[in-house]
Amino acid sequence: MAATVRVHCLEIDSVEPEALAWFWSAALECPIDAGASGPWIALGDPNQPQVIMFRHARAPKTAPNRLRLYLTPARGRVAEEVDRLTELGARVIAWRNQGAVLESVMMADPEGNEFYVTPSDATVDLLHARMRQQHSSAAEQ
Repeated sequence: MAATVRVHCLEIDSVEPEALAWFWSAALECPIDAGASGPWIALGDPNQPQVIMFRHARAPKTAPNRLRLYLTPARGRVAEEVDRLTELGARVIAWRNQGAVLESVMMADPEGNEFYVTPSDATVDLLHARMRQQHSSAAEQ
């Protein structure tokens, strides 16, 4: 069944929309729309279905987000991506593990908006394969 609706835009209120747009532009390796003007700053091509827009807000964020982004590194490992995002101005809130497997890293952007960095499917598959191998080796002994 074809979708009847799609996400066109994610809007983020920001005390400093230019700075936050710069952070997310670098984090997502997505250019800031050169045609953006006024109170709106957009990432990506506004003609594409997924656009992130930053709008000026008078007051800073005071409560946890009710909507969070989950990012998966396109290349490299979660730890390397966390380091890269930290260098851009994000901060780590918590490393979340399920047993010995890294589930996700909760981070915050420069204005405190929470987001997660999660392992790629390939990384998770590799970790599960290693765990199965270790379990099989231990069972044989």
